[in-house]
Amino acid sequence: MAATLASAADFTRESALAGLRATYPAATLPADDLPSGLLAEENLVYAEASGQSLALDLYRPAAGGPHPAVLIVHGGGWDSGERTMERPLAKRLAAQGFVAAPVSYRLGEAGRFPAALHDLKAAVRWLRAHAAEHGIDPARIAILGGSAGGQLAALLGTSNGVAALEGEVGELGASSAVQAVVDIDGLADFTAPALVAQQVAKPSAPTRFLGGSFAERGEVWRAASPLTYVGLASAPILFLNSTAPTPLLPGREQMAGQLRALGLAAELVVVPDTPHPFWLFQPWFEQVVTAVAGFLQRQLPAAGPTLHLAGDSTMADKPKLDFPERGWGQLFRPLVRPPWRVVNHAVNGRSTKSFRDLGHWQRLLNQLQPGDVVVIQFGHNDAKKEDPLRYSDPVTDYPANLRRLVHEVRERGAMPVLATSVVRRAWDASGQLEDTHGAYLTAVRAIATEEQVPLMELEALTRRLLVELGPEASKTLFVIYAPGEHPALPEGKTDNTHFNETGARAVAGLAVAEMKRLHLPLATALVEPAAGPSVPSDTARH
Repeated sequence: MAATLASAADFTRESALAGLRATYPAATLPADDLPSGLLAEENLVYAEASGQSLALDLYRPAAGGPHPAVLIVHGGGWDSGERTMERPLAKRLAAQGFVAAPVSYRLGEAGRFPAALHDLKAAVRWLRAHAAEHGIDPARIAILGGSAGGQLAALLGTSNGVAALEGEVGELGASSAVQAVVDIDGLADFTAPALVAQQVAKPSAPTRFLGGSFAERGEVWRAASPLTYVGLASAPILFLNSTAPTPLLPGREQMAGQLRALGLAAELVVVPDTPHPFWLFQPWFEQVVTAVAGFLQRQLPAAGPTLHLAGDSTMADKPKLDFPERGWGQLFRPLVRPPWRVVNHAVNGRSTKSFRDLGHWQRLLNQLQPGDVVVIQFGHNDAKKEDPLRYSDPVTDYPANLRRLVHEVRERGAMPVLATSVVRRAWDASGQLEDTHGAYLTAVRAIATEEQVPLMELEALTRRLLVELGPEASKTLFVIYAPGEHPALPEGKTDNTHFNETGARAVAGLAVAEMKRLHLPLATALVEPAAGPSVPSDTARH
């Protein structure tokens, strides 16, 4: 029989509080009673590893459901701490409508990276596999952690779908992906020079957790850094920061910036005048509960309608952060508020023909629910007459393809919306902006009228934007860079079709305006982008 996971006594709420008393005499432990209307299920074993039984506790509303869940990971330098120290926070979050689960994981030598992460992924899989019996919505699971637990939470959330980090602990059938992360004072990058230098001078918890120095095990230090895995599959994150000078917490601002560049939510909140373990104590505990509950409620809304985007590279998500190209759909996602959500199905190089032939359209239809909205924007690649896999005749095939897409959306009780292709930056010798879409614009407008489909006039709006800027300033919206100007383009690049982040954000703002003008069902859930679409942020670049 496996031994129960031992509690490590080095880091406890009581010992931390004693250390704070001289500087923060008003600090106290929060109440640990179970609010009325909640159920408690404690000491539930979710896996066994290294001869230890790994357990979690569940605190949940007695009524209603299914509810979103949040796995709560304690801190302690990857060597100590115990899940009971997070029970007060779990109970308060349960009172806000969550199934809250403080979790134990392997510590010390047994928990060296990646073992602790494998345990937590197993815990998420357990929550999902046992969702029905515990009132959990398996589509809405978050992870929260403080200090070392924050690093592990962030790592788990950025590495959604990374098979190399999955491990073989516990039940393997369900997904370990989470839909939101809260990282309280946990680092995001072990490889930051300041942290590496600190650990060279005085090796401590990070060096122990990673099994050696950066010089000895640099690849492990990179592999354990949440920043390494930021991508489109990563979960939205809330960073809660103390004002304490130690420990060093590198990578958080950089990670937030990278997530935002991908169109994912990343919030960073500094709680004033706070020591490192502030989340465990009053008077800061209430602020933590409010911030965490608010973020999770925004990121884990109950199932609602979906906006589906179907189109080509000008709309598509671009996962390579080091390359400047962005699609407008990628920058549109943060402009939509619950209960609506956005799924961007757009793919580089697709036409109305190839989007169907290659299976993208069927995958969209498989997800479509009554009440959803589908924005359809093709034309750039339908015009490629030299490519029979993509070409659609603008008089016959292209309108027929659009008509079929519209009918199939309506057959499923959803709303189709057509959009004209965004303009290319094609100035003629006289300084006039050319029409490169021609008959394809005529066709989509005709189908919109014939089928009585809302039409987003993105071609006209982007044309107006470029004309207002002129031939030179309009370069700032596109992937146009001189040699050496962008690190990913040492030889430079002139691409008059695809947007950089500034351009994609501008078009996303125009899309918001069009959806509001058309009074689409999601219009009230849309917010304006931070920067107006007609004022690019880097017009001085050229």
